[in-house]
Amino acid sequence: MRPFSVQVGYDPKTLTLDRFKVGEPTGLMLDGSGSFDRNDVTGKLMLSAGASSLAQAINVVSPVAPRLAERLRAMPAVAGAVKFKLGLDVAKASPSSDRANASAVLDIDAPQMKGSISSKVSPTLVALRGFDVAALSGSELLWDARLTGQGGRCWRCSA
Repeated sequence: MRPFSVQVGYDPKTLTLDRFKVGEPTGLMLDGSGSFDRNDVTGKLMLSAGASSLAQAINVVSPVAPRLAERLRAMPAVAGAVKFKLGLDVAKASPSSDRANASAVLDIDAPQMKGSISSKVSPTLVALRGFDVAALSGSELLWDARLTGQGGRCWRCSA
């Protein structure tokens, strides 16, 4: 993959992704940066991806989300560039709280659909610090999706 550039920093308090840039000559590009404070359990991560077609983006998604890739493959093929932006944000709920507010927003801009999917969760600080997957999976997840497809059809889902 070219270009390929990653700059990561780590110390007992902070994990930093100063630069992340990966691409292919065919037009696929991933770019991002972020920082997380392990003690305060706060941070932000921004990732963006661009591809010359939805098929290229599906090839990247397929290994980590095969069901999503399968659904995307079922969409009609339409020529055109695809852009994704993912933003993650973690902050303390309040100074005296034992919980964090974590949110994620995925913006999609493709010929087949446009819109965003957002989610919010309030896990315990202990679960986040220790990256306790069992405890994190027990946290209530709220999400909202607003997508517009070809022909102006709109989808809105919330839970």
